Amino acid sequence: MKKKQIYLFIISICLSTNMLIGQTESNSNDTLIKKEKLLNINKIRFGFDLLKPIASSSEGDNLNYEIVGDLQLTENIYLAGEYGLVDKVIEDENINFNSTGSFLRIGFDYNMFENWIGMDNSIYVGFRYGTSSFSSKILDYNVRNKDSYFSNLVD
Repeated sequence: MKKKQIYLFIISICLSTNMLIGQTESNSNDTLIKKEKLLNINKIRFGFDLLKPIASSSEGDNLNYEIVGDLQLTENIYLAGEYGLVDKVIEDENINFNSTGSFLRIGFDYNMFENWIGMDNSIYVGFRYGTSSFSSKILDYNVRNKDSYFSNLVD
């Protein structure tokens, strides 16, 4: 029985000293460690080109819209996209036609500006890949006679 009590006493001393060592103050700072993420998606921007609808409405039957947006992937790299619609009537001396369609541009922008703390300025350099789908419809045309000297119109 005495051996059992001695073993329990030795074990309890070892455990209590281990607990005391665990309670000692450490010299390391208790600050949070900020880990860098591969993708830092914290900004998303959308825009609308105001000049195109104003200019197209002043020209008559033309219609032109464009929506733009970008998404910040890292501190200086942005994923950018643009989508637009075009409906334009083109009137010429010999032919009048209507051209309609849409376009999509996707690409990246790189912010070359080094900002100071608290600033959010940017100077971009980037590239785009674009695709479009357009169709044209002839509204009116004039046939010309090449042999006539004074009047080219065919009656």
